[in-house]
Amino acid sequence: MRFTAVIFLMCWAFQLFGHEGHQAFYRITEENGQLVLLVKMDMPDVETCLEQENFCGKDQELKWCAATWAGNLLAVKIDGKELDEQFETSYTEMGHLILRYTLGKAHIEGKTLEVSNFCFLGSFNTYDNIVQISVGSIDQGYMMNEQRTNIKIDLTNRS
Repeated sequence: MRFTAVIFLMCWAFQLFGHEGHQAFYRITEENGQLVLLVKMDMPDVETCLEQENFCGKDQELKWCAATWAGNLLAVKIDGKELDEQFETSYTEMGHLILRYTLGKAHIEGKTLEVSNFCFLGSFNTYDNIVQISVGSIDQGYMMNEQRTNIKIDLTNRS
């Protein structure tokens, strides 16, 4: 019983602090033949960026403005061709802003998937972002920060 209680306490503590230090999580998935980009950002960090970078006017809606800001600083390419991000929806949840973009038809036959991310670079000296790619048989997470703003994934190695 004590062992179970210790495990539970450790898991709870990990969950409590697991998000600390990351401004955002990005997840690229396939849904019904479409590539989808989900972005989960800390609201205070997004507000800091929008204010410091003078991106939005005072009368603009924060969620739309943040979605436009992020869309301008994120790029997803397949075989070197940039996909068109279509902003779909946004909502807030427990201090986070969640944005959803569609990226068009899933190009499963592509050889490489590349993600470029410059969000937070203009307002923070250091930051961490996590990008999770769940496309086909690839299910891998990548750390992005001020030194690593681009990742390139080989889609042909799907064992």
